[in-house]
Amino acid sequence: MLIAGDNGDNTGGTRIQDFSDDFFTVLNGPSAGPTTIEIMYPRAGYVLENTGAKDSGRIALIQWQEYNGDYPLNIWLTNANGDIMKLIATNVLDTGSYSWSYDPNIPAGSYQIEIDVMYPPEASGQDRAYSGAFTVTK
Repeated sequence: MLIAGDNGDNTGGTRIQDFSDDFFTVLNGPSAGPTTIEIMYPRAGYVLENTGAKDSGRIALIQWQEYNGDYPLNIWLTNANGDIMKLIATNVLDTGSYSWSYDPNIPAGSYQIEIDVMYPPEASGQDRAYSGAFTVTK
């Protein structure tokens, strides 16, 4: 039997005691620190081609760094004002990058990438990041 409770020293710490006669494993719970995410590419001011001719039909390799978490992500394309234009990818594993494919329905213009962290309710932290405005050309 595993019992968790106040450690009794008025510090707010937790005491865990095991009264079993068998082995047990302690697993990490939700992230101890806040979850934050930073978009590494594309950045503000970059110019990306949406012609399908470069990089095997890829507009860009979207790159990010997520700290204190390993949660799935949703990747959105927003206009320069932050209005959502298109869902690029949903429930993406946190691998640090996503290959954004050529899309003939995206007109030339100024955009941002928005990445939303899909963390569980018991975790805490920043749940979205923006790339800054970049230009897509045709």
